[in-house]
Amino acid sequence: MGHGDVHGRLLERKGNVIMINVRKPDAFSTDDPYQRTRKMVFIAMLVGLSMVLSYLERLLPLSFTIPGIKLGLANLVILAGMYLLTFRQALALVLLKCFMTAWVFGSFSAFLYSVTGSFLSFCLMSVLLYGSRFKINIIIVSIIGALGHNFGQIMVAAVVIKSTKIFYYAPVLALAGVITGMIIGFCVRSFLFYVSEYKEKTWNLK
Repeated sequence: MGHGDVHGRLLERKGNVIMINVRKPDAFSTDDPYQRTRKMVFIAMLVGLSMVLSYLERLLPLSFTIPGIKLGLANLVILAGMYLLTFRQALALVLLKCFMTAWVFGSFSAFLYSVTGSFLSFCLMSVLLYGSRFKINIIIVSIIGALGHNFGQIMVAAVVIKSTKIFYYAPVLALAGVITGMIIGFCVRSFLFYVSEYKEKTWNLK
């Protein structure tokens, strides 16, 4: 059985199932400077990995006929981070990923699209992960996050072009969000299955 602090939640692996149970947040708090440093390094590694995946996605010889549709490889890191980190740490991961990716690879307009979509996606997934009394399947969480990300970008586009006609494009992006969300969710679920036991032994975040 593996454990991980997720802002008062317990990440458990029972057989082939990853479960999330509720616990008090202070049960996972630590004043150990060494552990805080390890967490900071871990978050920095996740930020770097998300940037690499964003760059690789630009290089993929994959051309969709419909603009605005992407695989969202960086969301692999974000979704996994939400299960492996506390709420504040996951939020920092999202914001740092948006800032650094836009600074290195993009522009201010790209930053607006990225931060709006990512923040809305993060908020929706946080409600499911931290606010729900029920255990939500990670695939569902991923799909909701993908839908939120696409809708956030549509809102920015509507403001930029000063037209609401772009919302006619929403059903197409919604379908794309469901498909990519399922793919990302399945990949992260498989990753968490193997990392849960490793995390207990290596990071000692019980």
